Amino acid sequence: MAHFEKGLEATVAYIWKEILCNDIRVELYHFKDAEGNLKADLTLKAAYAKMTFRWKTLANDPVTGKRA
Repeated sequence: MAHFEKGLEATVAYIWKEILCNDIRVELYHFKDAEGNLKADLTLKAAYAKMTFRWKTLANDPVTGKRA
């Protein structure tokens, strides 16, 4: 996880420096837990929250059944 956080920090720094944009948008896909409920990976979610990412929209795709 430490490698992911460092990679995320480097990626975000690169985007802000090299790409003209106002926002960075990320989709965090959910998976089925042992009980069959769709849930996001809390470790990944915490890493993004540490970088001050906020979750604005939860989208459910009725065709594929995926949630992001």
